[in-house]
Amino acid sequence: MEENATQILKPDAGKIRTINKASYVDQRLMEAPGRAERVWLLFRRTFLRYYFVRPPLPRILLRSALSGDRMTPAFASLGAVRSGTSLFSDYLMQHPCVVLPLAKEIGLGYVPIQKLINAQFPSRRERQKVERKHGQAITGYCAPSIPYLAFANLAAEIAPDLRLIFLLRDPVDRAFAHWRWDQKLSEELRKDPLWRRFPDFDEAVRLELDSMRSYGGGLTPFSGIGGGGYLQHSIYLPFIKNVFQHYDRERALLINARDFFADPAGTARTAYRFLGLPDYEPVPMPVKNAGPPGAMSEATRQALRDFFRPLNQELYEYLGRDFGWQ
Repeated sequence: MEENATQILKPDAGKIRTINKASYVDQRLMEAPGRAERVWLLFRRTFLRYYFVRPPLPRILLRSALSGDRMTPAFASLGAVRSGTSLFSDYLMQHPCVVLPLAKEIGLGYVPIQKLINAQFPSRRERQKVERKHGQAITGYCAPSIPYLAFANLAAEIAPDLRLIFLLRDPVDRAFAHWRWDQKLSEELRKDPLWRRFPDFDEAVRLELDSMRSYGGGLTPFSGIGGGGYLQHSIYLPFIKNVFQHYDRERALLINARDFFADPAGTARTAYRFLGLPDYEPVPMPVKNAGPPGAMSEATRQALRDFFRPLNQELYEYLGRDFGWQ
């Protein structure tokens, strides 16, 4: 062990470059205007050490064939899309005692088989290398899994002793951020005349509210997981209740996304302590996938506040904590 236990661990500059490179390549891919540049970026992406989002399937298959001796994840950081989960993952993953998985989001995607899920975690040899250097090594993953109800049922088979970190954002702000992010993801698609009549946010909210009053669904977002529309992705309690059917509440840390946005480093230090990690002062990380700006109409905001008010109250009572969402 190179560091004294009473000392604050120093940042690993190479590891932080690896984390930043993953998001840089994916961001460039999203914005690349030309076919040649996209082909080059896709080729470059094939050989990354760590992925911001879904890794290439051949990499997963190769890791599965080479070794089944893999670490079991010790933590999962969870939230709905556009809750700050990507930025929070950069703070968690940069801790010197956290061994990087293949990707920050270890999900089902195109590999709903336990062997291939396990292959995305670090090898025990990687764990031993970090343990020799710092005396401790864990791994985990960060995923915008809400509202995918089956998450806990599947995760419990992979790692029954997970520590869980929930990053929860004001549901009104989150829904609008989700919409704005989808506008960025679908920018090229929406140039096609087929999408000319597609509803704007105000109309999407009206449609979803009317549908949900009849126990229907919402508009399917371009991003997110688990079905449902923009409003359903902001209804957190069913997901959390099912998680607590499989994991003890004492193994969960609840973070208000507003607190994280206000003090990322302080929130990260709280998470490190929760995970039992040595003291470490995180390097500030840039926001890498910010959505486009926008303003919500006051009428729509009020309609959403009215809709979420009783749902928020139910969540507060269940968790024994008031998040102060208006």
